[in-house]
Amino acid sequence: MLTIIRRLGGSFVNYSLIRRLVFLAIIIIAVSFVWLFYFFNTAEKRNGTAKVVGTIIYKNSPVYDAVVKIGEEETTTDVYGNFTFPQLAYGKQKLIISKKQFYTQEKNVLIWRKNTSLRKIFMKRDPAFSGALIGVVINNFDKRPIGGAQVEIDGQKTTTNDQGAFDFTDVGTGDQIIKISAIDFWDKEEIVTIANESSRAILEKNKKEIALTPYGKLSFTSMREGKKNIYTINYDGTGLANITGRWGGESWGGHLTPDGKKIVFYSTLENPTATSAKNIALYVADIDGSHEPQRISREILPEGDFAVSRNGQYATFLGRNFGDAMPEIYLVGLYDKSWQKLTDNNIFESDIDISPDGSQIVYAAFADDSRDIFLINTKKYTEKKITSSFDYEALPRFSPDGKNILYVRDGFDFSSRIFSYSLITEKEEEIYKSSVAVDNVAWSKDSERILFSSIRDGQGALFTIGKDSDRENRLTDQPVEYQNIIWPDIQKIVAMTTKSGTGSNLLVMDLSSRKITNISSITDDIVSWGAR
Repeated sequence: MLTIIRRLGGSFVNYSLIRRLVFLAIIIIAVSFVWLFYFFNTAEKRNGTAKVVGTIIYKNSPVYDAVVKIGEEETTTDVYGNFTFPQLAYGKQKLIISKKQFYTQEKNVLIWRKNTSLRKIFMKRDPAFSGALIGVVINNFDKRPIGGAQVEIDGQKTTTNDQGAFDFTDVGTGDQIIKISAIDFWDKEEIVTIANESSRAILEKNKKEIALTPYGKLSFTSMREGKKNIYTINYDGTGLANITGRWGGESWGGHLTPDGKKIVFYSTLENPTATSAKNIALYVADIDGSHEPQRISREILPEGDFAVSRNGQYATFLGRNFGDAMPEIYLVGLYDKSWQKLTDNNIFESDIDISPDGSQIVYAAFADDSRDIFLINTKKYTEKKITSSFDYEALPRFSPDGKNILYVRDGFDFSSRIFSYSLITEKEEEIYKSSVAVDNVAWSKDSERILFSSIRDGQGALFTIGKDSDRENRLTDQPVEYQNIIWPDIQKIVAMTTKSGTGSNLLVMDLSSRKITNISSITDDIVSWGAR
């Protein structure tokens, strides 16, 4: 070969430019053919192995759990349609792909690099196994459609429209798992049976309705299993669960942390058969039962009020040493187990509440012949009285943004007024006045509106007012007395309890429709709310 090139090269200088270029091209092509011949002839004889990866697609969706075989090796695709062979011999191999309801594909592939990535492989479904599904996703609480929900079935995904509707036109027949997710709702999976049907009329007739449960749990006490235990339930009435029954003893007065992960409660679980008050303690426990309850009241006998900070880090409670006449206020860390005794006096505190970050405690108490509101700074160990009237003041509540304290003042003129005390300006402002008593108060999540209950013409009623306006909006018109009222963070519902015989009922109101749903019968005790 070299001899020929040398001989030709002798006359190369006499060639024109075009002939020179043609000559060079012939030489390059000849060398390339020699190299390719050598490679293909020796590729199958190489020692070692190669890694081979690929992806299998149907239309625009990955094909999950397809069987992929190359030579004698076999694997399956993952949820993304990917497959991997870590060690395959070099050379020509036969690739076979199979999956139920799809045509089997066979093709030859050449493995010639240490890391070989195959082109995307597209599957074809057997028309005999192609079906369709029409459905709608709704809110299980108010039965309204959920727009923007993500729906997935057989590797295909879609989003519901404003009417909650979804439509799949090419789904594998038989039993399929459908997955639905939406903001503010629990994810859901269930099995649906897909028939080989394309008639729109029949599909509409058999439209699938899927109800999602909204986030948010309520806790309450019940004796439905023979003794006091704390239960949680979704606010649409589903998912009833006994939280404290696994630990023994009796438990009551539960208060969920706002994130719904922990619960603070009274219990006799360390002495289940004891009836003495000295065996009652305050505990914190994980809702999922992953850890045993921790006693947070130490040797102090808890009694009366307690509250949990909005950040879920702290609890404040009233308690006393056994034999003492007056309880005091304590602060405990629910995670770091920190401990503070905040008061040491001869007055009876009540109506305690804690700021969102746990840095301040507010309470009501009789002192100097009047009932006033007091504020404790837990970081600076300072305390001050923030009201100075001779009226009766009660129900102090921190706003969710931590900037204001709401409280009720009952006057000697038989009026009932709602005040807001600014923690920034340290001034109070009257925002509502009524000739009848205000029994309960609660803030909206955005700290802009206030919910309260009152008796009008012998009937209990719920009202809302703006933080900066005394114009009331009546929510209910029923001859009942509302006890506990809760305005959850989602704000579109209100939860409350009403008397019922020897116990109470737990109710939830849809604020847009004003419809009230009876969720459960409960013991006459406090209720609380957790986000999940």
